[in-house]
Amino acid sequence: MRPKKLIISVLIIGIMAACLIAQEWLKPKPGPGPIISLYLSQEKKTVTLPLEEYLVGVVLAEMPASFNLEALKAQAVCARTYTLYKAYSGNTHPGRAIVCDDIHHCQAYRHPGHSENNNLVRRVVRAVNQTRGEVVTYHGKPINAVYHSSCGGRTAAAEEVWGHPVPYLVSTVCSCNLCSPYRLTVRKLTKQEIAQIFNTGKTVDRTPVEVISRTSSGRARQLRVGERVISAAVFRQSLSLPSTALMIQQHQDQVVISCSGNGHGVGLCQYGAQTLATAGYDYRHILAHYYPGTELYRLQY
Repeated sequence: MRPKKLIISVLIIGIMAACLIAQEWLKPKPGPGPIISLYLSQEKKTVTLPLEEYLVGVVLAEMPASFNLEALKAQAVCARTYTLYKAYSGNTHPGRAIVCDDIHHCQAYRHPGHSENNNLVRRVVRAVNQTRGEVVTYHGKPINAVYHSSCGGRTAAAEEVWGHPVPYLVSTVCSCNLCSPYRLTVRKLTKQEIAQIFNTGKTVDRTPVEVISRTSSGRARQLRVGERVISAAVFRQSLSLPSTALMIQQHQDQVVISCSGNGHGVGLCQYGAQTLATAGYDYRHILAHYYPGTELYRLQY
């Protein structure tokens, strides 16, 4: 078989496999509902458990369980949708797991039995149970329901962070700063420290550290550090900053970096969800606010 034909055949097989996975997930399930496979990165093993049981551990790990019940319900729907989205997309985990507990790749997970506060666990169980089977869809398919801690006042569009537009991941105004502990984070470094971190030599003493371009939501896109031009993502990672929504001031030899928010800023803002829930909005309104143009769909199980 020619290489080109072989590649096409592999793609067709992959698409058929994805369709089979989707059909299996959408079938009514007796008992506890769909069973998922989870790769535990620290233990280096894959386990299977009911989806709804898994979601309790995700919500416990991803959002403060003391949050308003409607915010917890919104988080539960996001986590369920994200898991289903992963199932549609195929797996890239050891043991053919659908998801893992590495926050840099999937969602965090904490076993409910390891919690010291049973009342908080019960609140999360209630949020998961009251949204059982509900997922966020766009044109009939589960969305990539990404979320973050705090956007700093305005969420980011997908193309600002990942370079490609997603119709339901657009920038929207958010009131998270009313309750977020991350509304302002200040880091102070000397120019010498900056020079060492970014390997700029002495040029940083002559050229300001400055933001040279911003995204549509006001986040830094590129910075000049000495004679180097670097992306805001690299700048954030190198300095362990909470976000790229940042401002820079310089006072003689000192560089002051002020950040708003915590996380990539795309999709549902958790502290924004808490603000809306506290103001009386339900989880449906919260999800519609952060994922415009989407619909809720209840899986039959």
